[in-house]
Amino acid sequence: MANVKQSKKRAIQDVKRRSRNKSRLSSVRTYIKKFLHLIALGDFQLASNNFSFLTSKIDKSVTKGIFKKKKASRLKHKLNLKLKSIKLN
Repeated sequence: MANVKQSKKRAIQDVKRRSRNKSRLSSVRTYIKKFLHLIALGDFQLASNNFSFLTSKIDKSVTKGIFKKKKASRLKHKLNLKLKSIKLN
């Protein structure tokens, strides 16, 4: 454990930030699973509505530091391809 007051405070802040980031990452993953479930069902209308909401969540997680910008871009591209594949069918 830390001995200096500042390092004790930093340790407490790190715990808070870690739990906050873990919660945000978990929620984004949950939205991704819901989106993939809608894709599996073949419901294009609901999936497209959910996709716009999901991309917004992913972009917000980039500004919060949960994802890096390029990872978010790859993720949105991959999900968009799945959405387009359901539209073609």
